[in-house]
Amino acid sequence: MGIEKPENFLTVQPQIGKQIAWRMDATLKFLHGQTLQTPFLDVGTWSQATDILKNKYEQNIDSTDETDFNFTVTAPQKSYKTIFCFEVIEHLMNPLTFMNELHNLLADDGILALSTPTRKLAVEKVHFTEYNKRSLDFLFAEAGLKTIKYKVGHAFPWWWHFTGIRPLYRMFFHHYHFYLLEKKS
Repeated sequence: MGIEKPENFLTVQPQIGKQIAWRMDATLKFLHGQTLQTPFLDVGTWSQATDILKNKYEQNIDSTDETDFNFTVTAPQKSYKTIFCFEVIEHLMNPLTFMNELHNLLADDGILALSTPTRKLAVEKVHFTEYNKRSLDFLFAEAGLKTIKYKVGHAFPWWWHFTGIRPLYRMFFHHYHFYLLEKKS
């Protein structure tokens, strides 16, 4: 089951398409060298990232059903070897409930690849919660997950930061947490 991409996804806001591609490039560099197994699940509504993942891994990637992730996560299968969750948890009021739901969907030997922006100094209008590494580590431990790989870094090309005030601000204060997680034994 997949979510249909809107035909006008790049014409509505063309800059978002470029930014998603840049963020996914940084994410794929983080995932490079990892052995990821099917079945795959991409958490969240369709985005350009879904197509990038499908092209990279040359596999069908299931999508979650449209629902309020604060309470439940529903997917076509009951278990996944690889779950992709990119830039979702910062939008949620109940991240522990969400992470418990992902724990339940993750196979015992599965991997959860997750990214989220770092905490910023200014309020982001669409983010309910932003995290530092300590708070993420605590959240994941409470959900029964342990970190197997972590990195914090930029997701945009260096020159983009000199194209305006907001990108310049992001050069100093906006990074991304990249995690690979597995179930605790």
